[in-house]
Amino acid sequence: MLIFEYKVDGTKQQDAAIDEAIRIVQFMRNKCLRKWMDERAVSKNDLQCYCATLAKAYPWESSSGLMWDSKPTIRTLRAIRSTIRGIIAKLRRS
Repeated sequence: MLIFEYKVDGTKQQDAAIDEAIRIVQFMRNKCLRKWMDERAVSKNDLQCYCATLAKAYPWESSSGLMWDSKPTIRTLRAIRSTIRGIIAKLRRS
């Protein structure tokens, strides 16, 4: 994974918008993870439909656009798959 870091000298309004965007993504990611933990047999499509449902339920979500529906879902699924691979590899070594 390639990560770029930089400092932004923005206005207080821009800083607030960035913080809000980060909170929204974390909220969506946590909701997707909780759904996966509760149901276990959740596909990518199920999580994307769930994110679309959340977008309708929360007013701040509808103004953010479609990007919020897919990014948290994809990142959550990558984290879940990585965790499962790690557990399987650890079990095989035992």
